Amino acid sequence: MSLYKKKNFSSIFFAFFLTFLSLFFSVSCSTIDVSIPEVLDGKINGISFNRTSETGIVMIKLKLDNIGSIPFKSRARMEILDHQKPVYNLWSNEVELNPSDENFFEFFFLINKTGIFKSNIRVYYGGEFINHEGIPFEIENITTKESIFEVSRIRADGNFIKFDLKGKKDAKNTLIFFSNYPKSWIIEENKIDSLEKGNKIPVKIKYIPVSSQVNNDIKIHVFSEDGNFYTIENVALKEETGIKKLVNSFLDFLVKNTVF
Repeated sequence: MSLYKKKNFSSIFFAFFLTFLSLFFSVSCSTIDVSIPEVLDGKINGISFNRTSETGIVMIKLKLDNIGSIPFKSRARMEILDHQKPVYNLWSNEVELNPSDENFFEFFFLINKTGIFKSNIRVYYGGEFINHEGIPFEIENITTKESIFEVSRIRADGNFIKFDLKGKKDAKNTLIFFSNYPKSWIIEENKIDSLEKGNKIPVKIKYIPVSSQVNNDIKIHVFSEDGNFYTIENVALKEETGIKKLVNSFLDFLVKNTVF
């Protein structure tokens, strides 16, 4: 091979090599943008309805799916109507759902009168909401229920309603909800698995009030899931402050660590 051909071959190889390096570093240094569009979307994917017409106990469960691409926080609200007249305004707890997650919101309440009622549901998620209106149900008979629950030391403490609960008899699956509070408030429901006769236990329920409306007379409903026991009381809910708050904190410790 002549010297000219060798030089020509070397020049071609060197040029090819430089081109290859240029392309390699160009690809290596570039950023590949594979982004997923942000989609905020939730879907109610099933509602189960369970009522006992003799006891007036109603339990409703709904399933919410996050079918979008971003996480969101969610809670559900249920309004119970008696011929378009509001009876109860109920709130679930708040949950956080990632994409493809699902959650079951549960509502329970007791209506101590016969008639045809309707429930409207609204699910809030990430600033959006879904309405599900007009689930009718009928309460045909009402059995006599024994009032065995005692509520004491009820007060507001920040974003919680606190009180002591005592039963005159053993009660399993004790359910608690509130009514007659301002519509702008949120008060969650609560469930206690077991309450032994004579024992006093501390209860703490999440709520979000409007600050200018903290002091209010509201109703607390406590009932057993089997419908045998039911207590309803009007209570004055006030924000605790100062020395009274310190005293109640000490009493909370005693109730939690002592069997009364």
